[in-house]
Amino acid sequence: MEEVEFDARDFARAVGSGGSAATGAFRQFRVLMEKHHESDGTSVDAAAAYLEYRPGADEVLQWIDVEHKSVCVAALRALIYLVNAKTGKSLARSVLRNSSRRLYNILTNDIGRMTRLVLDLFITISRLSVPNARDITARFNLGDKDLIRLLARNSPTRSAFLELLAALLSTEDHAVIVSILVKTRRMVISVLKDLGNERPNATAGTADTFNRG
Repeated sequence: MEEVEFDARDFARAVGSGGSAATGAFRQFRVLMEKHHESDGTSVDAAAAYLEYRPGADEVLQWIDVEHKSVCVAALRALIYLVNAKTGKSLARSVLRNSSRRLYNILTNDIGRMTRLVLDLFITISRLSVPNARDITARFNLGDKDLIRLLARNSPTRSAFLELLAALLSTEDHAVIVSILVKTRRMVISVLKDLGNERPNATAGTADTFNRG
C-alpha cells in the first residue's frame, strides 16, 4: 500500500483557517493516526510530525472552546493523539496550565461528545505522569455540583468520569487520592446511588459504605 504523506505546515495552515479546511485536515489527521497505531508505528506519525513543527499545537488549541462546537470535537480528538505522542509530554503539561478554564467550561456543560472527550483527554494526561494527575485534581473541581447533575443523567459521560477516577487512583499517589476523597465524595456517592437505581443489588451497599466512611 502506498504511504500517505503528511505535511505539518499544510496541516497547521488548514486547521488555523477554520471551517471546512480545518474539518478536513482533522479528519485526515485522525485517519493517519489510526493507521499509525494499526501498523505498530511503521506508518507516518502525524502527531510527531506536527509537534516537531509546532510544539505548542497552537492551531489545534484555538478550537478547544464551547463556542466552536463544530470543530471542537475534532480538535479534542487530535489533542488526545498529540499529548499521547512520545514528544507530547510537555504539551500535556501546557494544556493543563493554559487551557484549564476552557476545558472546565466544556466539562461542566452537557455538550455530549465534547464533554466525554475532555474526560478522555484527562484520562490520557493523568496516565502520563503523577505530576499530571496532581495537576488535574488541583486545577479542576471534580466534585462540582453542575458536573454531579450532568453525570446523574448522562450514562456515557458517567462511565468516562469513573474511568478518570480509576486512572487517578491508580497513580497510588497520596496527594491525588486525598484530593479525590475530599473533592469527589458527594459525586461518587451520587453516581453509585444512581447506578444502584439502575441495578438495585449491585451498588447500593457500596454507596452506603462510602457514605459512612
